[in-house]
Parts: sequence; structure tokens; C-alpha cells
Amino acid sequence: MRGLLCSLAALLLAAACGEEGVHPTAAQRLEAGERLHIIAYGTSLTEFGAWLPALRQTLDQRFSGRATLSNRGRHGVGTRWGLEHLEERVIGERPDLVLIEFAINDAFEAVDVAPEESRALLEQMVERIETALPDCEIVLMTTNPTTGGYARRELAPYYQAVRDVARQRGLVLVDTEPAWRELFERDRATFDVYLPDGTHPSPKGDAAITTPRIHAALGL
Repeated sequence: MRGLLCSLAALLLAAACGEEGVHPTAAQRLEAGERLHIIAYGTSLTEFGAWLPALRQTLDQRFSGRATLSNRGRHGVGTRWGLEHLEERVIGERPDLVLIEFAINDAFEAVDVAPEESRALLEQMVERIETALPDCEIVLMTTNPTTGGYARRELAPYYQAVRDVARQRGLVLVDTEPAWRELFERDRATFDVYLPDGTHPSPKGDAAITTPRIHAALGL
């Protein structure tokens, strides 16, 4: 009976999406009984971010193991590295959904990626995923501003490039940077608690800002 209900839900969902031209969210697909493999691909803010185990816990609690979440973040790298390793760390694993964030490290002078190149690399990454995995949902992310002692270029054009790519290609965007910036301007003391080293969010920071926005974007 449970399998029959899941199949019926999947059929109804597919019919509704076909009529309206809207793709179902990850949560809708999971609720319809699908099994999804989700990959998080980005910088140390992904590799060590508290938002990722929080997302995994939510998926496990709500969908009883139907969602697999793989952490493919790597500290100290940017979009150029992401494109070079896309096949082995993303495409080869054939995910149903991938979250991508590299812009914050592209602005790091040691990585040496200009905003225009950052955008071009991200577009190539998206195109390669869409070509190899046409059914894979791509979610782009902006992350926080920085106040630490790292040598960084102005972050705004890098984050705007992410927004532009998401808008022009019709991709889901998790745009956390405005919330971080608003907190910085309104309550610097809390901002510093949430971003203790000026770059990497604390678990409290991710819980307050990053995690709820990711959950909302994924329909959770």
C-alpha cells in the first residue's frame, strides 16, 4: 500500500509539473518516493560548514534515508579547481542535485581569479553538468562577506556573477550574502560571534543564516 501511494504521488507530481512547466523541488521528489543523491561542492565553507550536517540530519529525519548527501568541499580552492575536478567529484557520481559555492575563494588573491573569469568558469561548470546530467538540479550559492586578515579583492562582483548566472540560466539560488551584510550593518557584535575568524561561519552563524536559506531553497 505504501509503495502504491508513493507511485501515485509521483505520477500526480509529474503530471502537475508537466502542465505548469515547473520542475519539482528536491523535497517534492523525495516525498513522492524518489531516492536522491545530493552533492555539496565548494570551498572550506562547504567542507567544514555546519550547514551540511544540519541538512543531512533534516533529510534523514524527514525522508528515512531516501536522500544521500555527499560533501565534496575542498578548502583553499576556487572555481578554476572546481571545473578541473568536476568529473571526478561531481559528474562521475551522477548526483540528482548539486549545490555549488566557490566565489568567496575566487576573490582570494592567492587563487588569482578575476570576477570575469570566475563567472566564465562557473558557466562552464554549469554547462558541463547540464550536458552530462540533464536531469541534475543545479543550485548556486553565495556566502558571507569577510572581515579577516586574508588578502581578498572586493567580493561584491564575484557574488553578483553567481546571481547573474543563476538568473540567466534559470537555476535555484541560495543567496545568503545579503543577510550576512545586513547583520554586519545592524549588529556587528553578533556578526563577529557568527564569523569569529572573519571568514568561516561558526555553527551558530550557519544555523542562523545559512541553513534556513538552504532548506528554503530545497523546499524543506
